This record gives sequence, C-alpha cells and structure tokens, in this order.
Amino acid sequence: MKKIQNQTVGLFFLRLRFNILNLFRISIFEFRIFSKRGISLVEIVIATAILLFSFTGLSSAYLAYLRAGLGTLPGMQAAFLLEEGVEAATLLRDSGWASVTALSVDTPYSLAWSGTLWQATTSAVLVDNLFRRTVTFSDVYRRNGDKDIVPSASADPKTLDPDARKVTIRVWWGSGAKSGDKQVVTYLTNLFK
Repeated sequence: MKKIQNQTVGLFFLRLRFNILNLFRISIFEFRIFSKRGISLVEIVIATAILLFSFTGLSSAYLAYLRAGLGTLPGMQAAFLLEEGVEAATLLRDSGWASVTALSVDTPYSLAWSGTLWQATTSAVLVDNLFRRTVTFSDVYRRNGDKDIVPSASADPKTLDPDARKVTIRVWWGSGAKSGDKQVVTYLTNLFK
C-alpha cells in the first residue's frame, strides 16, 4: 500500500513538472509565457525606457567620476612640484654649502632652472602658468644637552647649528574655490665639510 502511494505521489510531481514546462515553453529562439502573440508596443516602450534610464545613469556617473578625477589634477601636480623643490634644495646644497648660507634666513625664494642648475631668486616664478613655489631656509637650533633640534622659541638652553638648515617648500595655485596650498618641511645638513 505504501509503495502504491509513493508511486502515486511520484507520478503527481512528474505530471506537475511537465505541466510547468509546458506553461513556460523555453527554447533557444523563443520565450513565451501564457501567450503565443508577439511583443506588444507597451513592452517595447517599457524596455526602451529602462535602457534609456540605465544609459543616462551610467553616463552621469561617468561624468561625475571624470570631474572628480580632473579636480585632483592640480593637487597631484603640486605634490610633484614639492618633491622637485626638495630635490632642487638638495642640489643647491650639493653645489656647495656656501650657496645655502649665502641666502637670507626666513626669506622666501623662488626656484628657477637655468638650464644646468637650480637658482634661488627673490623674483616670483610662475610654474606651468598656474603654480607658485617658494623655498625658505631657516636657522636650526639644537638643545645643548642632547643635540636634538628644538624650535627657536624653546626655553631650553640651545645653540645655533651652522651646519644645518630647515627648508620649507610651499606650492600654491589658483584663487577662490579652485585654489590650493601645500607645503613640506625638511632639513639639510652640510655633508661636505
């Protein structure tokens, strides 16, 4: 009796499966649900609207990403100019420590390339018709007890280090909403004494 019930239940599910397959006739060339008619005009309009909204959304996202990417371009260029400024200050030091000590302390200088070497000048230099870059050399004070670098306003007993300079390179550009300002601070020492 149990075996007959299992076969009956099995036949029921088998018939249900074939009925579902007949309901959704699926082949490589057609997909029909309950209907043997073609695509209606309403379906074409809905499909076109979906594609149009999708394309509009994708193009809007692409434009937003493009604007964001172009907005970061001056910041990246300024970072490269800062790095170049540090290298230029190092090359000034490498040409002789006297070329660094001859420059006035705490005076902003522009860097100019003469074709063979970097020069520090007080006249403003515009880089790529957008950026201004200055380099400022400052005195370095060392604590008497452990020779660590301390600020000039420090209350600790300190001594001026004649063989070191604090270098501040600053790059700024633009005005208003499209402006920016970056700076980097490093130290140079007299390696060739």
